[in-house]
Amino acid sequence: MRRSIIFLALVVFSAACLSEDGAVFIPLSPMTEIEIEQAKEQFRSDPEMADFDVDDVFGDGTDIYTYRESDIRLALAGIEDSDERLSLCSNTIAGGATRIVYLSSVRGHDVIVKSASCKQAEGGLSCNPVEANSKQFYREPKNYFSVEGEVTYDEASLLLSIYEKYGIADLPKWYQGFTVSSVNTISKVPGGYKLSLGEIYCGGCKATFVVRLEEAGNEQRLILVNEPEGVCI
Repeated sequence: MRRSIIFLALVVFSAACLSEDGAVFIPLSPMTEIEIEQAKEQFRSDPEMADFDVDDVFGDGTDIYTYRESDIRLALAGIEDSDERLSLCSNTIAGGATRIVYLSSVRGHDVIVKSASCKQAEGGLSCNPVEANSKQFYREPKNYFSVEGEVTYDEASLLLSIYEKYGIADLPKWYQGFTVSSVNTISKVPGGYKLSLGEIYCGGCKATFVVRLEEAGNEQRLILVNEPEGVCI
C-alpha cells in the first residue's frame, strides 16, 4: 500500500493563521543554571538525541530561554489557578507556530480544554485569546478527543480500547507511530469510522485513518478500510 505522506515547509503558517485582534504578549525569560542542567539531562536521556553532543547544542546556556508559568497565566485571561498546563509546543518549520493547552473542569469522561494559538514575536510570543472547548477523554484527561456525527462515547471508547490493545490491521509501518493518545477526532463515515490523529505543534505530524470493526472469534478487531493519509510539517 503506497504511503500518502506530504512534507511541507510552511514558514508563513503562523502569520496566516493568527489574528492580531486581542493578541496578548508572553515574554521569554532566561533559564536559570538549574533549569539549564535539567534541560541538558533531559536531552541526554532522549534516545533520538544520542548522536548529538549536548554541549554543542546548549553551549554555556546563556542564550537558552523559557516561558514562565506565571507570565503565561498573567497574560492569558480565562486560565484558572486549578487548571493544569498540558503542553506548550512550537513548530519551528511552521514559522514558530505555538499552541498552549490547559486542562480544566474534569467531570465523568468530559474535560474542558483551554488553548491559545500563538506566533513568535520579538522577545516572546503573541497569542490569540484563550478558547475553551468541551472534549471527551479516554482513560486520562490528556487523551481527549471530539466525536462527530452520531458517534456515542461508548462507541468511541470501544474503538480506542481495541486500538490500544490490538492496533489496526494492515496499517503501514509509518503510521504505526500514532497511538490511542494521538486520536483527536472520531466520526462515523460510510463503511466505518474516521480517526483523525496527531497535531503539528508537539508532534509535527497528522494522519487520518478509516477503519471498521470486524469480529475475530469472540473478540473484535479494527481493520483498515482504505489508504491512510498523513502530513508532517
